[in-house]
Amino acid sequence: MEKIKIEALSVDNAPAIHGLIFRRYRGTEDHPALIDLFNAIYEYANIPGRETPEEFDIRYASLRNCDLYEDMILAEVNGELVASGRVWWAEESESGHYIYEVDNSTHPDWLQSGILE
Repeated sequence: MEKIKIEALSVDNAPAIHGLIFRRYRGTEDHPALIDLFNAIYEYANIPGRETPEEFDIRYASLRNCDLYEDMILAEVNGELVASGRVWWAEESESGHYIYEVDNSTHPDWLQSGILE
């Protein structure tokens, strides 16, 4: 099944930032911008290590319980990636209940903007 590329998503109560759009993941073409986003966050938070293209591509190709084309949202301002959000699920082995986890990542320069709060 071919994935449909949607260029912009409507987000209720989005902050009024000129040039802000929300969109879905487009595939590996988004990886360089995602790597830059995560590395900026790691530097800001003094987290050692940095994402490399090779490791990132492998990790994103092997995600489980997450369809990046459906379960990820990206925020751009004037074409620059400033935030991402992703959801995935896991099943508890004992109860069989599902746990949904969310990861929101915002560039340090945009932390107080209200994007992906």
